[in-house]
Amino acid sequence: MRFPINQDVAGERERELDEYYREQRQILKAKAEEEARKILDQAKREAEELRKKAEEEIRRLREKAVREGREEGYQVALREAQEEAEKLREEARSVLRQAEEARKQTIRDMEAEIIKLALAIAERVIHQQVRVAEDTVLAVAREAISKVVDSETLIIYANPEDAALLQENLAELTDKQRIYVIGDEGISRGGCRIESDNGDVIATVEAQMEEIKKVLLGRESS
Repeated sequence: MRFPINQDVAGERERELDEYYREQRQILKAKAEEEARKILDQAKREAEELRKKAEEEIRRLREKAVREGREEGYQVALREAQEEAEKLREEARSVLRQAEEARKQTIRDMEAEIIKLALAIAERVIHQQVRVAEDTVLAVAREAISKVVDSETLIIYANPEDAALLQENLAELTDKQRIYVIGDEGISRGGCRIESDNGDVIATVEAQMEEIKKVLLGRESS
């Protein structure tokens, strides 16, 4: 089972991130839309140039046919001009389609950057909180233990720097189960993993990051 490190802590972190996330999202999205607008403007200019070129080609071929003084030549020249004009118009449409796709891709790329930025900020906030409040692991462990049911024995794995604090405060964690604490350098400070008779409870910083990631991805898809 996976649970956020602590519901109160998670809520506070999400509120701290939300305002910054929204601000950065607006800034980056505005940049993406500006870049996309430039792409479309350039495409429209190119399309207009192609249209003018097509009209000029029609005019030139018509004049050529008139100079030659032959109706047949005029009709041939007209067909050639129309074909050339249609070709140029299709090129113009293609330019606009490519520009629109480039605009959408630019915005998609920016959205991905926004999520990466928000996750990086979240990770810094979490680690900073752990450094400032060294007893964070106690709140985390209590929350995780509250999720365990029907288990007489618990084994808590925590970072060695947190394991000593947990060992010293076992009585504060619970009076319902026997608890053993084991240091595990693979677990970041501030989090823990609990083994019980009914499975594991994951309450690590990494699990918290996954929760935040789900929130951000869910927000993007809404």
